[in-house]
Amino acid sequence: MPVETSEEREVGDADASSFPRCVSCGTPVTIVTVTDPLEAVASPCGCRIAPGALESD
Repeated sequence: MPVETSEEREVGDADASSFPRCVSCGTPVTIVTVTDPLEAVASPCGCRIAPGALESD
């Protein structure tokens, strides 16, 4: 069983914070798959969102 050090945990947290958060559940989103003009699926959480919902201003 691998042991996670505090240094590894801090790097992981920093990486996750660079991704936008899902508007439905707050999970960091790494991929958005557009399924039709009015719907997309955020990954890895699987929430359905509007295309462009994660774009920053």
